[in-house]
Amino acid sequence: IVDIAKIKRNRDKIADLYVEKGFYLASVDYEVKPANEAEVDVWFVVDEKSKVQIRDVEFIGNKDVADDKLRTIIATQSEGALSFLNDSGTYNQEAFERDLLIVSAYYWDQGYANVKVGTPQLRLSRDKRYMYLAIPIEEGPVYTVAKVDFRGDLIGTAADHAKTLSLTAGETFSRSAIAEDRERISNVYMDQGYAYANVSPMPRFDHVKHTVELSYEIARGKKVYFE
Repeated sequence: IVDIAKIKRNRDKIADLYVEKGFYLASVDYEVKPANEAEVDVWFVVDEKSKVQIRDVEFIGNKDVADDKLRTIIATQSEGALSFLNDSGTYNQEAFERDLLIVSAYYWDQGYANVKVGTPQLRLSRDKRYMYLAIPIEEGPVYTVAKVDFRGDLIGTAADHAKTLSLTAGETFSRSAIAEDRERISNVYMDQGYAYANVSPMPRFDHVKHTVELSYEIARGKKVYFE
């Protein structure tokens, strides 16, 4: 049964796909044409136009990390001499959204535990061929690790656990380092037969002193035996 509302939703899905692929100015419409007395054909009419090229990517508000450094860690790049050979320099909404997360993750790994990456500003040129991107950033202060402890059902002492860590007191906060240390501790328990041990890092931030107290909560569970 012909449902115009569903046809319109499909039209919008097609338009969204073109935006994701860099055809930011593409237009999509539909036509319903009689095929016989009981049936119709549905046509989607697409005017792709050309892909929108990125003319510039800038960052607003960053002071400690230079624009050039941030540009090296994201996939979204301005057009270059070889852009005609591939999709480099073409705006891709999905890739750009991933880049915003990558920028945040980079700052977290450099100790900026309170960084805020704001809503990006997108501006088209007058001829609608080029796009200018601006990403606002509030870096905030760098946080250091003030203390690391362990709680729960431990195997051995807290000092034994501390030997497995790469991130210790006095060092710069890093989310990736915490994730890697969590994996190391989990592996220690798995090697002892606790296959379902749960290790949960619990950071406590002091936003006045700009420090982090890190506690690993450990529930080792039951030991697993193999027959």
